Amino acid sequence: MKKVLLTLLILLLPLFTIMAASDNTENLANYYEEAMNTTQSVERAKVIDVIYDNTKEVRENVPIESDFRVQHLELEITSGSHKGETYKIQNQIQMAMPFKIICQKNDRILVQTDISSKDEITNLIIYDRDRSSILYFCLISFIALILLIGRWKGLKSLVSLLITVSLIFFVFIPLITRGYSPLLTAFFICVFATFTTLFLVAGVNKKSLSAILGTLSGTICAMIFAIIAGRLAQLTGLGNEEAQMLAYIPQHSDINYQSLLFAGIAIGALGAVMDTALSISSAMSEIVSTNENISIKQLRKSGMNIGRDIIGSMSNTLILAYTSTNIPLILLLVLFNTQLKDVMNLDVIASEILRASAGSIGLILTIPLTVFIRTLFEKSDRSAKQK
Repeated sequence: MKKVLLTLLILLLPLFTIMAASDNTENLANYYEEAMNTTQSVERAKVIDVIYDNTKEVRENVPIESDFRVQHLELEITSGSHKGETYKIQNQIQMAMPFKIICQKNDRILVQTDISSKDEITNLIIYDRDRSSILYFCLISFIALILLIGRWKGLKSLVSLLITVSLIFFVFIPLITRGYSPLLTAFFICVFATFTTLFLVAGVNKKSLSAILGTLSGTICAMIFAIIAGRLAQLTGLGNEEAQMLAYIPQHSDINYQSLLFAGIAIGALGAVMDTALSISSAMSEIVSTNENISIKQLRKSGMNIGRDIIGSMSNTLILAYTSTNIPLILLLVLFNTQLKDVMNLDVIASEILRASAGSIGLILTIPLTVFIRTLFEKSDRSAKQK
């Protein structure tokens, strides 16, 4: 009898394991569902008074990793439904942390609040510093300068930028969360953004159409290169912490993170590729308007010469932009004497190398493609005139 029971237990053990795993997955999903729908909010606040502060005490015999300080603060909520309410909180500070927040009177901060079903704040902690004012100043300065110097074209550039940003936040992101392919969605976003931007900035003409076709050709080349190289390198798309955190959310476990990486490469390269295509198409159009008798061969040669001048600066722009975002990581690897082969094979570094190289390749190929397309349009115009 014991042998029979033992045999049944062994046979049923895998089933129990599967059921337990299923329950854990369901519990995890419920946990994230509750966490994402929790009644928490981040509000602005002002430090009215620092009631107690021991952050300036000298503790020579306390190791910094064990040095914990505290502040007692009186805050006033300055946004949200609880605006005007005052609270006293404790700000605990670990002195070893480089991102610690030590408050002073009149500091503007962000606080995370837990709201009860009776619309009362049950818990309040310091979230971060309130940098809204300086950020708004930066944005207003950018808008003012582009309107002052660019005037009407500057306004059209702002409108096109707003459309592009809206496409990313209100179309691209929602479609991905609903299970659509990131790569396919990114392609349609690039197409729509390219048409909208270049028609707004350059008008509806042969010049802008040449730039559009050149931009899309270069972007497709960048996408194809990224897909082939990325899959051969077996990149996961989970090289950074944000993607890894996203992967742990069960509700979005079906996102193709490798495809998301390729989509980001395409969108990242679009701006530089578009700029290159429009510069070449615009320059070639000016050459034709100045010298209508220029030969097709000479026009093509002039376009390529212009493109070669652009390659150096634009490639540097892409490489420096991608490198600058990873300077802390590169510095960390250097300080720990990590070997080059080990660094290059890290998923995060390999992804950035692919991002920079794919974007640069798309940009370089945009030059001959745009020259070829603009030359075809010029040939077509001359043939139509001769008839």
